[in-house]
Amino acid sequence: MSLQATITLFDIFKTYGEYFPREFWKRIFHEVHKPLFEKSESSMNLVRKSSISGGAGVEESKYENEPLREMFSRLIDIHNYYRPKLDFFTKDLLELLVDCAIQPQEMVAKISLNTIRFLINNWHNNFTPSEWETCLAAFREIFDKTLPRQLLNYKSINPEKKSPRNEDYNFNSQECLTHCIIQLQMIALVKDVLEQHGDYFNDDVIFFFL
Repeated sequence: MSLQATITLFDIFKTYGEYFPREFWKRIFHEVHKPLFEKSESSMNLVRKSSISGGAGVEESKYENEPLREMFSRLIDIHNYYRPKLDFFTKDLLELLVDCAIQPQEMVAKISLNTIRFLINNWHNNFTPSEWETCLAAFREIFDKTLPRQLLNYKSINPEKKSPRNEDYNFNSQECLTHCIIQLQMIALVKDVLEQHGDYFNDDVIFFFL
């Protein structure tokens, strides 16, 4: 989907959203928004593979990133605009962001984590205790699912060798590198959240972060 088409679609949702009942908003999110994100992720993955094989340049890769960035930005804008009607939205959006963040596609994951950072920085004043719990659950899932287990598994399988080889076992160096990058970015995100919004957390939440 082109960037202009994405902008137009979300403009329609924002302009006429006041007439949509809550259940219709849920349908929009699950039957329109989520498939759009999946399509955008797929397009970015194809461009990445093409770039690796020499078929796409840096500018083309950047161009493919824009619709995904724009969709996340527009989703947050719509939620802020219609928040009383979209109380279900925080959980659904975080689930979508987690799905993107654990992808072995580095750019998709980075865009997702930047969106989580933006979401927390801009919504924290309105978060309910249950929404903070949802954020923490999202952090746990990202940390768990992006742990570079291939490195740990390799060490236990073949401690004698200095570097893994594909013939030893199914080692995906790009996926492993992406997971390492996401772990480092998550550590930075948690640090920022604690420093900027620590007053919103009780002792149990602080203990989780530690």
